This record gives sequence, C-alpha cells and structure tokens, in this order.
Amino acid sequence: MKSGHKALEEHDFIRAMISGRNSQIHSIRALVFSEGYREKKVPLLVIAAESLLLDKGLIRSEILEDFEYAMKYENPESEPEYLHESIAEDIMRGSDRIFKRAKIILEKSI
Repeated sequence: MKSGHKALEEHDFIRAMISGRNSQIHSIRALVFSEGYREKKVPLLVIAAESLLLDKGLIRSEILEDFEYAMKYENPESEPEYLHESIAEDIMRGSDRIFKRAKIILEKSI
C-alpha cells in the first residue's frame, strides 16, 4: 500500500493501480485464509470473499465492490490514459478500506 500511495504522489498511476490491486488481493486472501479456506486463484477469491466474508457479515458490500472493481484492472496499461488517475485513486481508496477492515478482523482473531 505504501508503494501505491507513493506512486500516486509521483503521478505513476499504472504502478499505483497495480500496487493497490495487489494490496487488495493480499488483504482479502488473508481474510479468506483466516476462515480456513485456501484459495490462490484471484477470480475464485472474489467468490470466496462473498461467501465466506460478506455472507457472514465480516465485510460490508462496499468492500466486496471495491475488490471487484480493482480486479477488473489486471492490465491497467490497456485502459485509456485519461482514466488512469481516477482509477488509481479509486483502487487505492478501496485498498485502504479493505486493509483497515482486514486488520480489525485479524487482530480480533489473535
């Protein structure tokens, strides 16, 4: 996440999108793993997050929406350049929300 925020400051929006997306993947994966499910494939991680986290009330629908949004940008270079900044900002905002929620949940389980 730090790398993503730094990239935003430096106007390196592609790197910010990639960093934010990766941060979200790691946060969601940690939560899914904490529920005892080992999913490593990203598309299936969205499904696992919905059934293991959202359906149990561990995350709000906005967090899942943030995650699904970020997952759409696997190849950010293919997006129109004029959208890079807003996409990067949205992904990083989602990354912050997901990380904060994951931290709360995981600290409670320790």
